[in-house]
Amino acid sequence: MNILFIISDLGDVSKGRFGGAERVASLLCNSWAESNHVTLILSSACCNKSPYFLSERVAVVPLLSDDGRRKHFLYKVHLLRKQIKKIKPNVIVTFFDTVSLLAFLASRPSRIPLVTSERNAPSVFPKKHIWRLLRLFLYHNFDGVVFQTRGARDFFSNQIVDKSIIIENPLVLDNLPNSNPHRFHGGVFVSVGRLDPQKQFDFLISTFVDFHRLHPSSTLIIYGEGCERSSLSRLIENCGASSFVRLGGFASDVFAVLNDADFFVSASAFEGFPNALVEAAAYGIPCIATDCPDGGSKAVLIGRDKGHQLFPVNDASNLLSCMEFSISNYPMLRSRAMEYSNSLRERLSCKIVSGKWLSYLSSFLNK
Repeated sequence: MNILFIISDLGDVSKGRFGGAERVASLLCNSWAESNHVTLILSSACCNKSPYFLSERVAVVPLLSDDGRRKHFLYKVHLLRKQIKKIKPNVIVTFFDTVSLLAFLASRPSRIPLVTSERNAPSVFPKKHIWRLLRLFLYHNFDGVVFQTRGARDFFSNQIVDKSIIIENPLVLDNLPNSNPHRFHGGVFVSVGRLDPQKQFDFLISTFVDFHRLHPSSTLIIYGEGCERSSLSRLIENCGASSFVRLGGFASDVFAVLNDADFFVSASAFEGFPNALVEAAAYGIPCIATDCPDGGSKAVLIGRDKGHQLFPVNDASNLLSCMEFSISNYPMLRSRAMEYSNSLRERLSCKIVSGKWLSYLSSFLNK
């Protein structure tokens, strides 16, 4: 199969951009390229400094020349149409954003099957009405849509649901070590994600300050970079929490971070399919996360019988109760989390997830 994947870029280390969708795109392309011809077109990036590895089997094509000038959208459509004619793909894949519109306009003369994927919580994001209308138009006109959760899929009409499939994000097992279930570090809570409003790290920090008064040996370390770093640093300082709350910066090896953690915590307002949470649960760390739209965290964390806990969005009292329960019942939760991690690793292995994608893409070849 000749697969064309179109994405804006794959992140940029120099600009501190480390996106979950970009990471998944690189994993899928690498896996598909083992038995298929895969071309990855970067619609916005030129000299891309991606933090994510790409196999030599993946043909990477920057759509734009590196002359520093901003290109008109219609000019991008023209360039992409030329590339599509040259590559002659059997199917085109995008993740929903402006790239999906670009692919739709550029590919229409050829009628090549188009498949897109919803990467966030559609009931919440995007916020602007015009973007919601555009998404609805594209999903109706694309040949297939991949959702990450049942909650995201069920937000849409039957016309879209009937041609869609639910496929969760892949997990890289090659770099996933076995954790030590007997180590306890005194109450180290770790959170990983972009430092932006969606992740609600300000709420997490404020709640953790109250928790620390009851458990003075506990600490919170937040790994990630983003637009809120300065404001979060000020919040930590203003709360007098510098000795027990720390911004750890970008974590190139999440599992090394998790090895020194007792618990993983996420306070996001909404999620598509939370990659960092998946990695923590697969590592066997007891997790606490918001039961947020549209079911991203719930799809990963089953409940206390699996070693994990969910709490309502913005419910500080419930979050405090979850952290208190975690500290008081660490051996039990860690044991259950370790047991559950085995089934999660199998369910989300890159080979299985990639195979589901390939099976779905293949279904459009003879239509």
